[in-house]
Amino acid sequence: MLLALASPSYGQTFSVSHADTPLDSALQELIESTRIEILYGAEIVVGKTSDCVALDATVVALLECILQGTGIGFQVLPSGVYLLRAEAESPPELLSLIGLVIGEESASPVSRAVVFERSTQTWTTTDEAGRFVAGGLKPGIHRIMVQHVAYHPLEVTVQVDPAAGPVVILLRPRVIENGPVIVTDFDPIRPAVGWEVEQSGLLEDIRSPLTGAVAGADRLAGVRSGLDGTGAQVEGGGPGESMLLLDGAPVFDPIRNGGFFSSFNPLAVRSLTVLRTGYAAREGSSLTGGIAADHALSSDLDRRHTLLASPLAISGRTTGRMTHRSSFTDWMIAGRRSLGHSLRPSGLTERLREWSRPDTYLAEALFDAPSSEVEVLADRLVGQRVILSTGDFHAAARMDFGEGRQWYSAVYFADNRFGGDAIESPDVLSAVSDEYIWQNRLTLTRYSGIVRDDILLEVGAWNSYYKLKHPFQHAPLAVESPVRDDFNDLATNAVYVKAIQATAPGLTTHLQVGARRTEAEARTSVHPGLPEKLLSAETISPALFTWHALVDMDWSRGAMVLTGGTRLTYVPTNRTLYAEPRFSVRTDLWTSDELSVRFLGATGIYREYVNQFDVSSWSLSAILPTFRVWMPIGKGDRPATSVHAASELILQHAAGGGFRARAFYRRAVRLIVLDRSSGSEITTEGDGWTAGTSMSAHGGFGPWSANVAYSFTRAVRSIPFRFDGRSTTSPWVEPHVLEASLSVSESGWSASVRFESAWGRSWAFRRAYYDYLADQSEFADPEGDRLPGLRQVDVGIARAIPVRSGLVTFRLDLLNATGRRNVIERRRVLGTGDRDTAVLDVNGLPRLAAFSVRIER
Repeated sequence: MLLALASPSYGQTFSVSHADTPLDSALQELIESTRIEILYGAEIVVGKTSDCVALDATVVALLECILQGTGIGFQVLPSGVYLLRAEAESPPELLSLIGLVIGEESASPVSRAVVFERSTQTWTTTDEAGRFVAGGLKPGIHRIMVQHVAYHPLEVTVQVDPAAGPVVILLRPRVIENGPVIVTDFDPIRPAVGWEVEQSGLLEDIRSPLTGAVAGADRLAGVRSGLDGTGAQVEGGGPGESMLLLDGAPVFDPIRNGGFFSSFNPLAVRSLTVLRTGYAAREGSSLTGGIAADHALSSDLDRRHTLLASPLAISGRTTGRMTHRSSFTDWMIAGRRSLGHSLRPSGLTERLREWSRPDTYLAEALFDAPSSEVEVLADRLVGQRVILSTGDFHAAARMDFGEGRQWYSAVYFADNRFGGDAIESPDVLSAVSDEYIWQNRLTLTRYSGIVRDDILLEVGAWNSYYKLKHPFQHAPLAVESPVRDDFNDLATNAVYVKAIQATAPGLTTHLQVGARRTEAEARTSVHPGLPEKLLSAETISPALFTWHALVDMDWSRGAMVLTGGTRLTYVPTNRTLYAEPRFSVRTDLWTSDELSVRFLGATGIYREYVNQFDVSSWSLSAILPTFRVWMPIGKGDRPATSVHAASELILQHAAGGGFRARAFYRRAVRLIVLDRSSGSEITTEGDGWTAGTSMSAHGGFGPWSANVAYSFTRAVRSIPFRFDGRSTTSPWVEPHVLEASLSVSESGWSASVRFESAWGRSWAFRRAYYDYLADQSEFADPEGDRLPGLRQVDVGIARAIPVRSGLVTFRLDLLNATGRRNVIERRRVLGTGDRDTAVLDVNGLPRLAAFSVRIER
């Protein structure tokens, strides 16, 4: 027997750190530091090691930590001696650790943070409420590392015990949150080194509303914002083929508010996740991907107020916390309102008038109206007021009852108008307008809690409603017009139950079941020359009911994580069950203290059960090329389907710099498109493929930071009745895109410059020409109609001034600083003299100066 004697020190705390240390050495060190007495036989410690880290722990806790996993227990004799003895051989009880990760300053949940457990070398990620489940852990003390792109990494020790409740981990922000944090669905893995920070830049508060992005998500390589107002495009997908989610529920956005306002009030959104090719089954389903936004809840006993005023809109947000007995409620209220015509920059007003210039060529070609009368009407339209109005309201609340129980509810309302006023014409056209009015309403609620100590269970429901009205479509007097008003009503309701459970080291299972009902009404003309071509509830199913279930499993071990699962959707009217299996792998190829090289790969099947149709506008005064109409699949119809494959290589340096290279391929097995031929069908099926690659690099030195990104995309579509059925490139794709930015921040001052270039664009003319005049030889080859390259430089400067209990930030932005006339579209105009027609270039944003103020207190 070995007896180690010392004088005990009671009431003190000590710290130890061991990694694969011989057990005998660890015990001797404990004796020397704490001066306790331990009695044990030398044979029971031979060949055993200790892996223990404990800070400010008692003697008993230290000894438990050192002996953890060795098969040795102890008892304290009446004399105060600690007697070690071998425990009976039995499998250790494995437990789960449930926790919550929140921001230290805002107290907002941190979603998509990585939680890494040292002893088992496994990791998991937090959900949208900042919660995580780590399973397969032995009782005792464990080291946990937590990391997120927008926060400083943190390593903590936690006690895993059957009686212990959820743990709360606070992260300290490492970037200035002047806008929503942007992340991708492919989170980097293993927080051994630094992560890429994809955070709002200086220009985003002004520039993103003017380019139609969702709060700046288009700065990620592979994500573009249509210059014509058609909205965000994810890796070459069509503007109507991606989903837009708010707190997990869909929002239907027909024209991105004309491309001049982000879909949501930027102050109301905490983070954006860009779902690119190959995203997981639990994220949802759409042909290309999408953007998922989360409301900005923060908690403080004092109310926090933020106000942002710019030339286009004024936005505000108020947050706070209410406490009541053992629970508390975090809440947020936010609103935005456009400032009207009077405060709009004059350069933008002139460009809006240019975009809405009457298209006399299209009117004459479609309706065979005398050119002289069309020109008279066009003269009346020139200079008419262009309406640009938006307003929205957000409210959200999260009640925490303790012990992992939460209730969350949110509402969102938006009212928008864009276009020109209607005028009457007694001769050629009975009415002329290009005004679009649409509203969105979203309500959702969910309750979550811990079941059986190792399962996170959530029950939720939501309702999303959307209504678009195009009040006056011009109607020729000589022809019986099929429709005077375009409209689309869509209401979708859903209920679901989901669970997250971890029962083994590194194994987390996501389960979900639910039901959804979508009802729609629509009435719009597919082709102005074909009165029978009406898209309506009579031609497409007005309602769709589906059941869905999904299982997604994450298994991580050391440097690798595998995610596999499937979505199952049952359509009762078709008596068909559709499966969408998906799989991804993420692994470290090589890691050192300074550099890591990571690989990501994914594949899967994706479907859409609510079709999204882009209808080309054929109004005389057409400020927008298209607007969007949603309708569910009909009885007997098959859903649009695509197959994804993606890979990504990430090099990340501990100092913060990094490089990414990504490649993707997406095969559209089936596309549902409007049939503009003279047949009886309203829709038809097409197919195609999209492929591309992107590279991006970032780095910084001191107050300086720089980013550069290049992407190449090719998208090909084949539709039976279009262009003799041959494959053509997609009209919205910009094949080559180069972006670079440089910023500096020092002593409250910030400045940045951003360069953007795109080239290789085709489909130069207005979309309606190709849709309605394709039988004319000059519009029969859209790939041959080329546009010149696009280049734009934006610069900005900001000054942040601390004031009593707050901060005021003044910003001055100069967009398109070089004043380049970027051509975004070409149109035909009725010519003069010997020429029948001439070509008119439609330019993008002019040089714009914008001053804004942000007040926080």
